[in-house]
Amino acid sequence: MNKYDYRSNIKKYDLEVANSMTTATNEQIAACYNGCGAEWMPNWSRDVIDQFVTLYKDCVVVHDWDFSHSDGTKENFNLANKRMLKNMKKIRDYHFPWSNPKHYFTCFKWYLKARVLYRTLNKFGFKAWQEAYDKKAFDNILD
Repeated sequence: MNKYDYRSNIKKYDLEVANSMTTATNEQIAACYNGCGAEWMPNWSRDVIDQFVTLYKDCVVVHDWDFSHSDGTKENFNLANKRMLKNMKKIRDYHFPWSNPKHYFTCFKWYLKARVLYRTLNKFGFKAWQEAYDKKAFDNILD
């Protein structure tokens, strides 16, 4: 079976991750990943967004990890979103560096997609961040 190697891609792109993610296995990371979008969104809509931002899949993986470990605070919500923005820049620059004029159009396209994703997260994501924290707290009660 061909599994997605989250850890190798995180290392390849030198992505910034939370301390709790540094020792996580691919299986633990995969358990947190549900694609781009809030948990309440239907799978088909997250699939559409995933296709729109396919280059940034590994950033979404890291962001989903952050959400699954949410503490419900605005401060760490902002930290997770800023980490996402930094990681999108790393991946974009890895594939389409500004230093190569052949890549200007493609780089700019991915820059705009990153900005849209980041602004959308900041504007609409805090409720999902709080819900992720509440769900985690509820799950802990049941354990």
